[in-house]
Amino acid sequence: MRHIFSLYLSILEFLGILKIETNGLENLQHMRGKLVICNHPSLLDVVILISRLKNIQCVVNNKLWSNLFVGIVVRSAGYIRNDIDPQSFLHQCKQMLNRGENIIIFPEGTRSIPGRPIKMCRGVAHVALCAEADIQALTLHCTYVWLTKGAKWYDIPPRRTNFFLKSGPQFSYKNYMNESPYPIQVRSLMRDIQKYYDGYLKT
Repeated sequence: MRHIFSLYLSILEFLGILKIETNGLENLQHMRGKLVICNHPSLLDVVILISRLKNIQCVVNNKLWSNLFVGIVVRSAGYIRNDIDPQSFLHQCKQMLNRGENIIIFPEGTRSIPGRPIKMCRGVAHVALCAEADIQALTLHCTYVWLTKGAKWYDIPPRRTNFFLKSGPQFSYKNYMNESPYPIQVRSLMRDIQKYYDGYLKT
């Protein structure tokens, strides 16, 4: 999948449709058993992340599972559906993380709406604390936003879209596993994640 996505993006770059720049990802090529989170401005986000990182699995929208073109790809890759029973979901995530695989999760749950604040869901904190996995944050910024929520795939912007993918901080689950009740641990972790991305959007 990594090589296929890399080839696909190379073609788009060759055609002048987009350009991708990264910062700090060379330090992440050997990470194992991490939850990888990122903001979600475009439908291409997961393609970009998988093409630029190694040993990646991801949580996939259940609608893609039955998609005529994408369904066979996500099923063959062993990705995780986002609509399965919560206990089964956690179990699958823990198994993958324990094997040293990294899992991409977009904490917003869906693509961002341009111009609106992003709101993170708590699912990623539940997975991190239950599986005892650290969270690696990434940020993705793009000019002339393309393939946003509600947009058509053929609505290509008037100019080349530049994507900037940058490595962010790592949130250690150990810092949040204390004597506080579990719900407070979850809220504390999500508060710090939300604060980081709110700060990123303001820059």
